[in-house]
Amino acid sequence: MFSVALGESPLDRCGGGVALTREVEERLRRPVFADEDAADIAFAIAARRADGELDSWRAEIVERDRAGAELGRRDVPLPAADCPRALDTLAVVLAIMIGPARVTTEPPWRAEPSPVPSPAPTRVDRPREPPRPSLRGGAAATPPEPPEPLRWRMSPLAGVVGGTGVLPSAAWAVEAGALVRPPVRRFALIARAAYWPPGRLQAPAQAEVDRVGGAALGCLELYRLGSLAAGSVAFGGCAGADAGVITARSANLTTSSKSSWIVGVLAEARLGYRLALRHGVAVEPYLAPQLSALLRRDRFTYRDAAGRERTLLFPAPASFQAGFGVIVHFL
Repeated sequence: MFSVALGESPLDRCGGGVALTREVEERLRRPVFADEDAADIAFAIAARRADGELDSWRAEIVERDRAGAELGRRDVPLPAADCPRALDTLAVVLAIMIGPARVTTEPPWRAEPSPVPSPAPTRVDRPREPPRPSLRGGAAATPPEPPEPLRWRMSPLAGVVGGTGVLPSAAWAVEAGALVRPPVRRFALIARAAYWPPGRLQAPAQAEVDRVGGAALGCLELYRLGSLAAGSVAFGGCAGADAGVITARSANLTTSSKSSWIVGVLAEARLGYRLALRHGVAVEPYLAPQLSALLRRDRFTYRDAAGRERTLLFPAPASFQAGFGVIVHFL
């Protein structure tokens, strides 16, 4: 049987040692922990803040037998901002160190009183099983980071966009929306709206043109480098549809309406850097270039001084845009 002693750590917020022993026994599917007096092997866990990192802890696990001889040692990084994840990480490491149930014909160990008091503690050497590299690993081995739990999440986003192809010249916009992660790994949905402020057109006729629109995208994360707790770079691709309304204001317009719908399909590449902050919050600045093919577009016309009808604005069949902003994740 085993015992565990857990000092001050980020796990105190989600159950401490009691929650840790429960998580380990659920993974091993058997009871493995007992009181310290009845245990053959004891785990002592001490946590300390990582040097130079306010939001990161490192837990040192020392394994000793009943006589106090050290059997192994592990150094495990813990995300201080995510208590459930820190608990899950320690539980995985302890389950690996304990390993499967062991079968032995050796009679149970019993302490025998010493007839003569000894000034120094007597070390009792007990036979130990040969090391199992596939289960125990080396003393310096670090377990892989557990995957992020799958559940529905929504993260707000905001940014600025610049582009050309729809309005008369290069223009900019502000956008806001949300990134929704369903319980599917590496997949996300994005819904956003953008407003392009009025731009003044001097030639061929004086006019003001603005645009408002939105987009819905499905995104797939193709590659991620780094740790979710310490910071990671992610690259992905998105595809979807966008729609909007262009409004032109000019005294010489000859079209029946001053507003026109545009509809298109778009492809987008996304590059982001995710950084964990305090209190379970992470921010992810992103860069997102995109290419849109317009399926519906209308021509705005006006009448010049000679009375001839001319084109004021006719969006190009394809447009290029690039957005820069930030996503706020709640862990």
